[in-house]
Amino acid sequence: MDAAEAVDLIAGLPAGSRYVSALRPDLSWTPEREAVADLQDTLWEIAYRRAGVKDEPYRVMRPSDAVARRQAAQRYASVKRTIAETQWEEVV
Repeated sequence: MDAAEAVDLIAGLPAGSRYVSALRPDLSWTPEREAVADLQDTLWEIAYRRAGVKDEPYRVMRPSDAVARRQAAQRYASVKRTIAETQWEEVV
């Protein structure tokens, strides 16, 4: 097998494979696992609504949620650091 064919095979690996999970943690679940999480979310929503709970229903934490949360925390830290390190002038 030549290198181009190997690259094509690697690029075609599905979400949930070890390689894709290592490269893109947000894609570490298989489509089937994502579908099960969607079903669990729907069941939680039904249970909350039937019980008359007005709060947002429980939602299964997905790898993509964890990645988004980590990225948001990094952006927050960057903005906070920029604000702290900036020389501000008083506006009168």
